Amino acid sequence: MNSAPGSLFTSISAALRHKDPVVQADAARMLGELRRAGAVPDLCAYVSESRHCYKTAGMEALARIGDDAAVTTLQALVDAPNVQDDWYWFMHKSVRAAAAIALLRLNNEYGLYYLEDLEQNAKSLFYGWFAPALLRVPSHSPHVRSLQDRLTPERVVVKSEAPGADLRATDPSFVIAVVEALGEMNGPPAAEHLRRFLTWRSRYVRAQAALGLCRISTGEEDIARLSEMLRTAATDFERIRLTRILVEHDPGTDVDPLVHLARHATETFDRAAAVEAMGELGFESFAPATAQALEDEDPWVRQCAVEALEYIGGEAARERIRRALADTHIRVRLQAAKALLAKESAA
Repeated sequence: MNSAPGSLFTSISAALRHKDPVVQADAARMLGELRRAGAVPDLCAYVSESRHCYKTAGMEALARIGDDAAVTTLQALVDAPNVQDDWYWFMHKSVRAAAAIALLRLNNEYGLYYLEDLEQNAKSLFYGWFAPALLRVPSHSPHVRSLQDRLTPERVVVKSEAPGADLRATDPSFVIAVVEALGEMNGPPAAEHLRRFLTWRSRYVRAQAALGLCRISTGEEDIARLSEMLRTAATDFERIRLTRILVEHDPGTDVDPLVHLARHATETFDRAAAVEAMGELGFESFAPATAQALEDEDPWVRQCAVEALEYIGGEAARERIRRALADTHIRVRLQAAKALLAKESAA
């Protein structure tokens, strides 16, 4: 891949037309993170023409860029999402809801009618899957605040577990959305529900609950509770997430497990999570272990390593990222292109 800035940007934009919808969505995410208005036409074409639900990443990207030129495209997708109507949520309804929420972030309320419809007729979507995104929308109008005010801790938990939602309430990915929404709220009721989810059967739910609890409650009892969870954690994923969370509250937290698990965790997802955590913390001491992850056999781990090096920074990290432009996997190459462009923009 050519390392010239113009060529890097063109490579990411071109990936919106890649045959793999995951690569398309990755490219959209990266363009959103770069926040370049020049990406808006290509992103609008992507979300309009793609018939895959992963194109919601493009709607998120358009909202992050914040250019009103995307409004007409997003309005059209609220009404006609150009995906299969699967009668559940992850195709037709998810695209319509994502477009409506992206419009709200652009201070446009065209999609409110659809979100109101979800609240009335698809409660597990409104109070579960899309609750976190809606809670993050700036409360710029009484209409938006009215929708957000309905997302109380009690309603989010009760509605998601209501009759008809019982199967989804046993799905960890759905419960994570509920827990993530609780983490966007403040006050004792949300914190109490999060404490309950600390013992849920899925390690991913438990970790998300720990993250949410730390966001809204930094009391000594809760920090001690999470420290004990870390001490007794039975899975690598929990060790990684809890270490990452607790470092912010206790700089003396041992971070060596992150370095070890980035290389030696059995599961690919856990190695990637450890690398991601090192990048989020951004300690310069993590640079050697993060660079080593660029040699991992799995491209997802290598992609996370490129992103982590971007956050850690430094000339050595930049050179490692530049070498990743020649990686054998397109997602790693695109991540390297995005990282170099972000560094150029920040310079």
